Amino acid sequence: MSQENNLPDGTERPEGEGAPQASKPSYTPASPAKRVLAWMGIVYMLILIALSTYGLATGSLIRGAAGIMVAPACFAMTALQVLRARELRRDGRSLAGAAVIGVLAAAVGIYSLADGVARVAAQLG
Repeated sequence: MSQENNLPDGTERPEGEGAPQASKPSYTPASPAKRVLAWMGIVYMLILIALSTYGLATGSLIRGAAGIMVAPACFAMTALQVLRARELRRDGRSLAGAAVIGVLAAAVGIYSLADGVARVAAQLG
């Protein structure tokens, strides 16, 4: 009796069964929340690239871009609250907290984006 034909519990493997095959690592897709945060990161990188490119090209920095920098986080918070509201609805719980936070984050995001774009546009002339 060879060691290759033995199972972990010491019994012999039935005839016809080969050695155990190596299991392939399974693919687990990212959760929707992780996807939202990844998109937020992409938006921030694009904003930073645009601001630094302008600064390098002109030799002066753009002032008043804070609203533009706050908006992606606010919109990501809104998207996360929508996802949370879906989970709460599926569980039969109240959506009030997620709805209030989502609406407030969207309002702050819209205001800060509009304010930031207006300030940057005024500076660019």
